[in-house]
Amino acid sequence: VTKIISLNSVLYLIDDVYDPSTGTYKNSAIRKLEYVNNEWKVTTLVSAANGDHFSDITFDTKNDLYVVNEGKGIFKLNLENNTLSLFNDGELKIRAGGNRIGTSFKYVHMVKFKGNDIYLMFQKELVKISDFQTKFADAQK
Repeated sequence: VTKIISLNSVLYLIDDVYDPSTGTYKNSAIRKLEYVNNEWKVTTLVSAANGDHFSDITFDTKNDLYVVNEGKGIFKLNLENNTLSLFNDGELKIRAGGNRIGTSFKYVHMVKFKGNDIYLMFQKELVKISDFQTKFADAQK
């Protein structure tokens, strides 16, 4: 288990099977743990194989669950039918303090939401995008 978060007394976690001899992930899964009738009920919501792996999970302010599939992008997990839909995997261009950073949402390692802001952690950069919904909508035009 590499990550655990909770919402409404339910735990959500990333469960990885990593093979150190090959340096790859054999399996990566998002699981839900609920304590029901004095027992833990474990449900696999979604899983990935063939080297794919989930590096982060988080809820936004609307309690929607987001999943980072490292190297693929940020996905939204529908908790009613356990399907992933792409949230963003596009190019990201940032200008801060006279410096330009060009990267891709595919390289996000962690994501957090706070109000209307999104925080993205890359390998060496932490990026805050204020009012991200408006900015993402404007970028699609």
